[in-house]
Amino acid sequence: MALLLILWMVADVFAANGTMSGSGTKIDPWLVEDYEDLKMVGKENYTLAGVYLLTADIDASASANEYCSPEGSPCNGFVPIGMDTVAFSGTFNGAHHTIKNLFIWFPCEDQVGLFSNVDGGTINKLTLENISVVGDYYVGALVGKMYDGVISNVKINGVVTGAKYVGGLMGIGNATINYSSVEGIVKGTTIVGGLVGYASGSLYNVSSNVSVMGEEDQIGGLVGELVGEVTHSYSLGPVITKDDNAEDIGGLIGLNSSKGTVSHSYSMSSVICDDCNDSYGMGGLVGDNNGSIDNSYSTGGVKGVHAVGGFVGVNDGSLLNVYSTGRVYGESDFGGLVGYNENGTATASYWNKELSGSDTSAFGVGLTSIEMRDSIYFENWNFSSIWSITQGSSFPYLNSMKNVGLAFPTAILYGPKNLS
Repeated sequence: MALLLILWMVADVFAANGTMSGSGTKIDPWLVEDYEDLKMVGKENYTLAGVYLLTADIDASASANEYCSPEGSPCNGFVPIGMDTVAFSGTFNGAHHTIKNLFIWFPCEDQVGLFSNVDGGTINKLTLENISVVGDYYVGALVGKMYDGVISNVKINGVVTGAKYVGGLMGIGNATINYSSVEGIVKGTTIVGGLVGYASGSLYNVSSNVSVMGEEDQIGGLVGELVGEVTHSYSLGPVITKDDNAEDIGGLIGLNSSKGTVSHSYSMSSVICDDCNDSYGMGGLVGDNNGSIDNSYSTGGVKGVHAVGGFVGVNDGSLLNVYSTGRVYGESDFGGLVGYNENGTATASYWNKELSGSDTSAFGVGLTSIEMRDSIYFENWNFSSIWSITQGSSFPYLNSMKNVGLAFPTAILYGPKNLS
């Protein structure tokens, strides 16, 4: 009898296969042990306001063969948590575990991702590896739409495809996101970003190494449209559009709104309008700036038609202590730092005349490569707590990013690669 009781207790503590142990509280969270458990989050007695703890890595390969139609269309796969119900408002702690090979295919549905929509919830310490997500509006690998809450220490690798408000991590939201990154491919039509499509919250220490492909407006390597703030962040990977009327395309941010702020950040992304005839507002860091940008730089080449800038395509905001080095290709209103100025300002801001191939700019001061390796030419810049430079060797780099291997710009890194 005693042995049977012990076995029953062990089975209860380590329940899995869709039956989670715990009570959903901070001190006794529901334990997500396998893929069947993951599918039960937010269902039956496992509420969307509860606390969940991932206890092991999960291979979700089975999702590719779930909810299949007989007509031959792809299977729908995993059903997003909270889809067509109330928002997730609880806590999902990944405990540094990985969910891999998750497949989500809802091309005609909005709010698509691992979590459909979140309101006030917290998601942290999670890796999504080789995830594939397809939706319509508000599409992200982790969250489709997030009204409020916190995302922290999340890493994503995969492919995300949607129409509007599409991001590698989140489609749209005012969440606080920090210490998170995305690698892979993001495809959309408008308001598309490598990390977030539309961001009205605070993004700190985040990054994207993503091929971002958008068809229309507000496409960015990190964020498509920013209404919040981005600090200590960066983007790599190309930003590409093929639409003749594309607008607001940037290496880091597509459109920085009047409420948007970018600080202590950089982009190495190339920005390319391929075979375009009438694009407008393309920049190495921001396509169209209506807010404020300070202590930031861009190094990727930019190829567009109208209002093309090595740093900002169109400036109607403020620039302070910024620079760019990327090659610039345009037909009208193009410049080494700023392509077209509306009513903006630029203070102590520079571009590399040699590497950009441009002697002119709507704003800023042009420098040679030799001058850009000397701090004396960067007027009133803080080369103690904010910036550093290796005299005679490197261009300025951010102290806060010095542990990032790609944050040390030198002349040999930046030419007109893939932009001719």
